Amino acid sequence: MFVTISIYQARVGEEDALIGLHEDWQRTLQSKARGYLSGELLRNIKNSGEFLSIMRFETQQAAHVLANNAEHHMWLLRLASLAENVPALTEYISEWLSS
Repeated sequence: MFVTISIYQARVGEEDALIGLHEDWQRTLQSKARGYLSGELLRNIKNSGEFLSIMRFETQQAAHVLANNAEHHMWLLRLASLAENVPALTEYISEWLSS
């Protein structure tokens, strides 16, 4: 499994819009993301404007295909407009999973 993690700080007052944007991705883009397994958006308890996004893919190639998709790129631009910082993306390979 291949995992991407992004951390970003929402602009003040844009927290709900940022959450809504992720819900919109689920409704409109998730079905087009081949190899996408699951994702979640976490909110920092001590800093309610900080979010951590985790996306899981079957392969690294599946994640890169999504990253190069024009619709996803437009979604990322909208995300960037709601964030104080450019979302920092880190890529990981799963070594252990418990369910």
